[in-house]
Amino acid sequence: MRNDISAFRLGNIMTKVVVIFVFTAAVLSAVFYLGRSGNLIEKTRATDSYAEIVQPYVGSQVIAHTDAMEGSNYEWTINAEPVQSGTVPTTFLSHFDGDLRTITGEEPITSSSVTYESVKFGQGMVGTADYPMTGNLDVTKGTLDLWLTLKKPLDDPEFDSSPYILYYHNSSTGDSFIVNVHNTDVISFTMYDFSDGWELAVQASTSNYTIPVGVPFHFVATWSVTDKVAKVYLNGEQVSRRDYEADQHFPEIVVGAENVMIGNTNVVMDEIRVSNDVLSTDQIKDSYVRGMPYSESDIYYNGIVSEGDTVELSVTNGGIPQTDSATVAGQKITVTSPAGYFILNTDTFTVSFNTPTVMTCHYGAVPDSYANLPQVTEGTGTSHTITYNVDTIVEQFPVAIKCHGVGDEADDYAFFRRYRVLPEPKLTYPKLSKIWWGNTVLDSEVPYLAKFDFVNTSKSNITKPGPIKQLKTLNPNQVVLVYQDMIGVQNYGGVAYHSESDRVLESWRLQSSEVPGDFCRNLYYAGNDLYNLNVNVPFGEQSADHTEKDLIDRLSYFDGIWWDVVGPDFWFLYDYNGNPASYVENCDFDNDGIDEDLNITADRLKAQQIWANGIHDIMLRSRQKLGQEVLMVGNGNASVHSDFNGKHLEHFFTPSTFLQYFDPNNVQGFLYWQNNSKEPRMNDNLYKISGSYGTQSFYKSMRYGLTASLLAGVYFDPNSGAENVNNTWWFDEYWIDTETARPTDILETGSGYLGEPQGDYYMVQSNVYRRDFENGIVLLNNTSGSSTINLGGTYRYLDATNGGQDPVANLGGETDSVTMSWYDGRILLNPLPPQDSTPPGTINDLYTE
Repeated sequence: MRNDISAFRLGNIMTKVVVIFVFTAAVLSAVFYLGRSGNLIEKTRATDSYAEIVQPYVGSQVIAHTDAMEGSNYEWTINAEPVQSGTVPTTFLSHFDGDLRTITGEEPITSSSVTYESVKFGQGMVGTADYPMTGNLDVTKGTLDLWLTLKKPLDDPEFDSSPYILYYHNSSTGDSFIVNVHNTDVISFTMYDFSDGWELAVQASTSNYTIPVGVPFHFVATWSVTDKVAKVYLNGEQVSRRDYEADQHFPEIVVGAENVMIGNTNVVMDEIRVSNDVLSTDQIKDSYVRGMPYSESDIYYNGIVSEGDTVELSVTNGGIPQTDSATVAGQKITVTSPAGYFILNTDTFTVSFNTPTVMTCHYGAVPDSYANLPQVTEGTGTSHTITYNVDTIVEQFPVAIKCHGVGDEADDYAFFRRYRVLPEPKLTYPKLSKIWWGNTVLDSEVPYLAKFDFVNTSKSNITKPGPIKQLKTLNPNQVVLVYQDMIGVQNYGGVAYHSESDRVLESWRLQSSEVPGDFCRNLYYAGNDLYNLNVNVPFGEQSADHTEKDLIDRLSYFDGIWWDVVGPDFWFLYDYNGNPASYVENCDFDNDGIDEDLNITADRLKAQQIWANGIHDIMLRSRQKLGQEVLMVGNGNASVHSDFNGKHLEHFFTPSTFLQYFDPNNVQGFLYWQNNSKEPRMNDNLYKISGSYGTQSFYKSMRYGLTASLLAGVYFDPNSGAENVNNTWWFDEYWIDTETARPTDILETGSGYLGEPQGDYYMVQSNVYRRDFENGIVLLNNTSGSSTINLGGTYRYLDATNGGQDPVANLGGETDSVTMSWYDGRILLNPLPPQDSTPPGTINDLYTE
């Protein structure tokens, strides 16, 4: 129990009292409940019961603390209309505050080596205690909440002989339900059905995350036999899951007479709650940020509330009716700046926020109780500020805030956000980019990827932040974006993709009315379930929620999102195997029960407008949630330039399309996007190289794409096709030491060696172009024949003569003219400045009287 100033309920009157806890038999017979502030509040009579709505604020999860017994019926109403009902879900709860008894007074069957230590919520248990399995843990569905503190690193040898934090094993069937230290450095959640073997066992863990010693952390596991999924969360973030196919058997644990063991001699067990309710990702994140101990029974409302709604909970606890109601208020903490998660490159920034009444606010880097947050915000009254110095832009800037008003001990709403300071926009050239999709970035791939200025990664990287942090550490000015599909949900496994599936309903998919319940298929990529982007379908809002809550609002090092399939056309509905000009999937885009026939111009234009409006709506919603500073890049036929910082211009730039891409009025061209997209501009030439790798024709094709990118001012990312984007090519022209004109591996010396442009590109001969930079020039021959260009001065060739890739083109030395073959490009450097040849001791500008 906790020594707190608490309030007790007498009828409908809240009275403040000081409760001094003296642990005698008489005092321990008193009954307490957990109030809004997280304090224990004494009940006035043994027959009293309580229901206390917590967090009735817009944008937070509304829950109620109650003492209702497991199985008691409850009902939520919104504005007097019933909206949700069920039975109280808590099956086991212990605070371990100097006592092994559960909140219902249940004693452990046995215990071993038990001591108590001060932790996040009062005290925690070190050692082990065995409790009955039956009635305390539902193995068919539930949520296991653990607040833990490690006393030793997870790779300490002592965990080899004593790895279990929670352990149940049926000695008759071989079935197991386990939380343990696994593979020396992770905490793992396991459900093992012996009859199915390990292949179909649940194995979900904290892989890829380091858990420090002596720091409280929140570990949560959820499971559902019906939904065939188990998930693991660390500090409010979903970090692992195990999803089962329809024909697979989710582990069904048989419970026998054995007990469940809780605890470990090398771990402080602060709080443990077991519920037969499967909490959502947002509810678990909210629980971590709220940072309050659990009540006897926490009852969540699973819907969305609006300001001004009247929310009421009714519960019957052992025949005693209990109710509480609240009016949904605006957020207690309204951050006015920064408006989102991202901050432009700066040496210092200020978090400014308002409170509805005069309050004192505390803050820190980790969510905690008001009293434990270490710093007090600047400002008084209702306006508050926090100022941060930016020593490094690699790390995040986590900000956790809680506030108390005069006579207000409520600790029931909090603000927590991890801010990112964006890299300084790169102004020097060449600008190099890399798409790296499909899998998470491996540690071994980091040195290569860190060379690029702009990297686009698969969203599977959200649960593997380490390599992304390494990229930013090696190259702090690198921009890293994470992938998101615009038109649907991809059917890959794992947290990144299934966390989006958890947010959407099948009824939002793009329907085909030809067969009731039929859905339109992505004919190009069957792994993508298409959803209707019609603004009247909730998919757009949930897609934006996914980008915020599942991709950005977590431990990550991303600077924004790269969006795939953002054009208002329907190439994915073409008949690829038959007539590519014919649409064979006709869909009900306007949800009127009648399909639009995309082969009819009027229908196609109507559907394209619906699609374009939906894409624009998702982008607006995403920027509203993430902030206007977030970097957003689209691809394909993205047409609304104001939605994006740039565009991946994919594979269609060739000598024959040169004039189209350099037409400033062509909405699909380089110059249009360079002139009109949001700043900083991240336009990218995904260029398809021709020829065989390593040949002179291959390097010539690469030079053509690179020099065209330099003329246009866009990033450059070459490949031989969409299936080849993960190539590990690196070219002599990428990094050059301007002193020697030779390729270099040193970022500080070679990156952006041409410097900034000294103006736009210009034509020097018919279809031959030049652009001048601080440290050199770029030439491109877009003719089908050889061209000789007079440079108007002396310049230096790049020097690839010492083991370089193409010493014929990059031959070193000086020249005042260049001859290039058809469709070729060249980079040349300025001449070196003249050296001072004056002999020592002959300086003649010294003057003495």
